Amino acid sequence: MIRFLAVTMGDCSGVSPELLLKALNKGKYGSFGGVIVVGDEGVFRKVSADLNLEMPFTAFVETKEQLKEAQEEGELYIFYNLPLIDLSRFEYGNYSSQTGEATYACTKKAIELIQNGYACALVTMPLDGRALSLAGHRETNYEQMLYSFSSHDTSLRMLDTMGVKIFTHTSQIPIKQALESITYEKVLDTIIQVDAVTSNQFVFDQLQPIGISTINPHHEDSTSYGEEENIAIIPAIETAKRIGINIVGPIESHHLVHGAKEGNYRAIITLCYEQAIIASTSCNFYKTILVIWGWPFLVVGFDRGPMMDIAGKCIANAEGALQALEVAYSYVQIGVNS
Repeated sequence: MIRFLAVTMGDCSGVSPELLLKALNKGKYGSFGGVIVVGDEGVFRKVSADLNLEMPFTAFVETKEQLKEAQEEGELYIFYNLPLIDLSRFEYGNYSSQTGEATYACTKKAIELIQNGYACALVTMPLDGRALSLAGHRETNYEQMLYSFSSHDTSLRMLDTMGVKIFTHTSQIPIKQALESITYEKVLDTIIQVDAVTSNQFVFDQLQPIGISTINPHHEDSTSYGEEENIAIIPAIETAKRIGINIVGPIESHHLVHGAKEGNYRAIITLCYEQAIIASTSCNFYKTILVIWGWPFLVVGFDRGPMMDIAGKCIANAEGALQALEVAYSYVQIGVNS
């Protein structure tokens, strides 16, 4: 049985349509299983014509009945059209309320298709939170929309760079707020959540321990930088070990990431988002993708902004979009969230 990925359009005034066209054209037809791109067909045809990129889709549908028929006929690259963009008001690099509304509607439809069994995983393209705000939505990122469109309210973020898997204790929040979140209770909760995911998914080497980072430099040989390790992180690790979790640390981030690249950990945990994104993009800037665990279905994203400054110029690097599709397909092939 062919398993389908539902792919969001992202903000179409940025590079997202370009990225998708490049990624789908670069991969061999069917190399991602089935793909349903939810977006505005007029925009994609414009991008295709303006940038001389082939439209790789073999079926165009506007209803679930048409989608079901296309899937039954063996079509693999299906475009689900939501005609939401007035092209007379569309401009590359100029986000607006209409591009924000299109982002919102396409994401909602993609999740609905998964919930109704037409696809099994969500792959997201870059959006612009400002456009969503202009459209009157309080949700300005995919996680907030996931909370709104599904019944779950918890998630766990993981950056994946060529197999180096990095969980983050805190998300994209101010550093002061991130430091305030480093408490014994919250760190222990993150460790337990990461262990639950990594112990039950085949994409992790379960014979290896989890590794967790420090937040302060030289914590082992100096007490002058901060006390978070002694007050929160080490006690949380000790409790985790007592309840049977295989974890080591805290380890300074550069040593921890090097060990992860060497295959010494099933996954690692950093205490703040900046530690994770710097480490992952240093491993491979273009192939860093985001996996969001905790939902009834797999969520994989290309962890970049909409790159408005280069939209419409055909110079965007699509390796991240290609990686997101490849990782999502490889995960569902081995039963992740099936």
